[in-house]
Amino acid sequence: MGSIYCIGKVTIFNRVDCCKERLTGAVVRIGIDSNKINNAICGTVTSSMIYESAKLEVLCAIPGRYISIHLPGKNVLTLCEVQAFADECGKSLSLCDSLAENSSINMSQTNRNK
Repeated sequence: MGSIYCIGKVTIFNRVDCCKERLTGAVVRIGIDSNKINNAICGTVTSSMIYESAKLEVLCAIPGRYISIHLPGKNVLTLCEVQAFADECGKSLSLCDSLAENSSINMSQTNRNK
């Protein structure tokens, strides 16, 4: 994203025509490391989420410039769209304000599974 933002929510739009179960177990990560596997887990898509709606919302409050969606194993990741909702750090989310001040942040301490 170019800069560090405080990601408050990630919205994933799943397929509605078929295969929506493919997204089950997908892990949303946010952070400052270009090696995205090292970044904090924002949330995981559950089977109950995918059957409730095609619009899946994962709440966060994690500073970062990289957002990734990873599906463990060898399953096919199928999705239609991803949106991230954020503010520049220091403008609104107090949790992100304090985290972004320390450039040596340990992202694993900021995990927010919701």
